[in-house]
Amino acid sequence: MSDKRRRFEAEVLPHLDAVYRYARWLSQSPGDADDVVQEAILRAYRGFETLRGSDVKAWLFTIVRNCHFTAIKQERRRAYVPLPDEHDVQDCRTMIAPALLPAHLIDVASTDQHTVKPWFAGHADVSPVVAEFAPQGYRLIGGRADYFDHQRAAVIVYQHGAHVINVFSWAKDKRSIPQNTTRDGYHLAFWQAGDLEYCAVSDTGWDELLRLVGLLRDLNARSE
Repeated sequence: MSDKRRRFEAEVLPHLDAVYRYARWLSQSPGDADDVVQEAILRAYRGFETLRGSDVKAWLFTIVRNCHFTAIKQERRRAYVPLPDEHDVQDCRTMIAPALLPAHLIDVASTDQHTVKPWFAGHADVSPVVAEFAPQGYRLIGGRADYFDHQRAAVIVYQHGAHVINVFSWAKDKRSIPQNTTRDGYHLAFWQAGDLEYCAVSDTGWDELLRLVGLLRDLNARSE
């Protein structure tokens, strides 16, 4: 047995049960979870020598998440035709999933809106208005790009007390805006401004989440 394989088995296999549970939560299908985990383990082994740091579990979860999103894209290309007036339940899970990986919430870490907004230009398909609402209790902590609805969505990340709020934005289409909903303990609030659609996602209370939505909608209105 090679040294790489010995180290891989020692560091990765202890997390296999957690990896499967995460894949099962994402896919909601034991069969799909098996496929995702198999592909993720292969990717992890191929890239094992590039692993830096000691957070192997978070690294594995990121690979699982990427494999899951790849499987969704492939399945949609083959067979999935979305209804014209609603977003897929999987899209909601796509937005909730990053909350399970707090170490991977942010690609650009900054409390400066003039740093976060320009970053989106080269990494996402849209460039939303970015603002700091620290005086109101919502501290800007950064942003990231995330795959959603066949697009590279821009995600602004706020800290509100002990809670993180992810604000997704993507180019609107002909489908209607979904109704606000709660899934797996996370609230999702949707709205539209200009040519963008938004969704704020958090496990904070509805009142606290909708207060941030109100601040963002006011900002959108002033920017139009």
